[in-house]
Amino acid sequence: MNSNISSKDLQIWAGYLLNYSLGGISKDDVVMIKGEHICWPLMSVLQDEIFKAGAIADMNIVAPDNDRGKVWGASIARHGSIEQTKRVPEWHIKRYGSMTKYIEILGAENPDLFGGVDEQLAQAVMKADEPIKNIRLNKPWVLTLFPTQGFADLENMSLEDYSRVIVSASTVDPQLLEEVEEDIYRLMDKSDNIKILTEHPKTGKELTLKMNIGGRNIVKCTGKRNFPDGEVFTSPDANTVEGEIYVDLPVFQGGTTIQGIYLKFKGGVIKEYTAEKGSDALKKIIETDAGSHR
Repeated sequence: MNSNISSKDLQIWAGYLLNYSLGGISKDDVVMIKGEHICWPLMSVLQDEIFKAGAIADMNIVAPDNDRGKVWGASIARHGSIEQTKRVPEWHIKRYGSMTKYIEILGAENPDLFGGVDEQLAQAVMKADEPIKNIRLNKPWVLTLFPTQGFADLENMSLEDYSRVIVSASTVDPQLLEEVEEDIYRLMDKSDNIKILTEHPKTGKELTLKMNIGGRNIVKCTGKRNFPDGEVFTSPDANTVEGEIYVDLPVFQGGTTIQGIYLKFKGGVIKEYTAEKGSDALKKIIETDAGSHR
């Protein structure tokens, strides 16, 4: 099932991505547009606008089993070897090197195709993709989210409702976020500590997680990198993270949904953890190495 998005909304959305997030398109630009075929309605409009501007659109259509269009998809992590993951074609690297701007459209037709992979090979795929990721991050880039049935299912929403949320947020002038986020930015900028209160649904216990953000960099996000946007973020002093938290929203990781996550921190290190769904996947993430407990 496809999202039914009006041509007017697609034009507004594409315009913000090209002219606001990427700062405009010039004749010298080579703009890579990456996404699954199911995202084609938006990709097509972006392509047209880039060619109208006299630039080049490099349409990078992603295989359905490839989570976010890495250098390799799930197939090599099921049937290949670590040695094979290292054989990244030279043309692939040159393709990314030749672009001047980058748009990634997140939207999966069937997220289940990402799962069921060998953990070591999945890590090898991530490692093989690292040089390409670094090329992308060193050029003007923006990510956006296209509504699909697969993603709507992850949120337990109908495609119609999910699309309405995504499209509504993607067709509002992002410059308004500068003002909307100002109060949160000022509050965080003058604060030293953050306390997060959650409640464990099984025990009814109120959980408290504390962390120090004094002197940390506070950043307002207004759609320059992620679109739509709206967050004000920072990173805490890792050693000051203390306490417990329960996260009810689902986290999708490598083809597996993890939900109902409980974490207990001491000195910035995870000491206890459970998940009501996807507990094995959570364990693999946290037990990767000593650093992954932080």
